[in-house]
Amino acid sequence: MDADAPERLLVDVRLDVRGGGGVLALRHRVLVVVAYVDLEAEPLLEPVNERRDRAVPLADDLDLPRGLQIDFAQKVQAITDARGGELSADELFEAFTGHYTGVTEPFALLSYAHESGEDGDRLVARMRIDGEDVEVVGEGNGPIAALVHGLEQRLGFEVDVRDYHEHAMSKGEDATAAAYVEADVDEEAFWGVGIHPSIVTASLRAVVNVVNRAHALRAARDEAVAAFDG
Repeated sequence: MDADAPERLLVDVRLDVRGGGGVLALRHRVLVVVAYVDLEAEPLLEPVNERRDRAVPLADDLDLPRGLQIDFAQKVQAITDARGGELSADELFEAFTGHYTGVTEPFALLSYAHESGEDGDRLVARMRIDGEDVEVVGEGNGPIAALVHGLEQRLGFEVDVRDYHEHAMSKGEDATAAAYVEADVDEEAFWGVGIHPSIVTASLRAVVNVVNRAHALRAARDEAVAAFDG
C-alpha cells in the first residue's frame, strides 16, 4: 500500500450495556483511518468522529431509537467531561433514569379514558399537576394527539410530536412495552420515555415525560440565571 494513500474502513462496534436490571443496546459506526509508515511498522489506527448510532433489538431491554441514543450520549459525555473517567453499566442506567424516566414532576398521568370513533379520538385524563388532581380533556387523531391537545389547552404551551417509536421489552402476553416520543415544546426538542404493560399507557407516559423534561430544563435555566443575577 502507498504510505501517502491511507485506507479508510467503516467498522461497526456493538455495545450491550448491562446493569440496573436491564440492557441498553447501542451500536456505533466508526470511521477508521489505517496508515502504513513503512513495511516494518505497525499500522496506525486513528478513530475519526464520524459515527452512526442506532439501537440493536435485544430481549428484555430498552431499544433506544437513534435520536435518543445521540441525546443520551451527549449527557453521558457531559458527565464524563465533568468528573473524568468512564461510567460503569450501573452508572449509565442511573444516568438514563435521572435524565429520562426518573423525571416525574410536576405532571403525572394517573388514569385516563380513551374513546375512538370515525371522527377521531377523545381522551379524558386524570392528572396531577403541581400536586393538584385535575382533568385534562383533548381530541385528536389518536390517543397521543388527543393528550397533546389537552395539555396544550390546559397548560398554554405548544407541543409538536416529531418522532415516535415503540417496542416490547420481552416476549409473551405479559410483556412490558417501551415508548419513545420526541417532541418540540415551544419549539425546543425533547425526548420522553414511557414504560408500561399497555403500549397506549406507555405512549401517553412518554408524552408526559417530554413535558416534565422540558419543565425541568427550563426551571434549571431560570435558577442559573437567578443565581448569576444575584
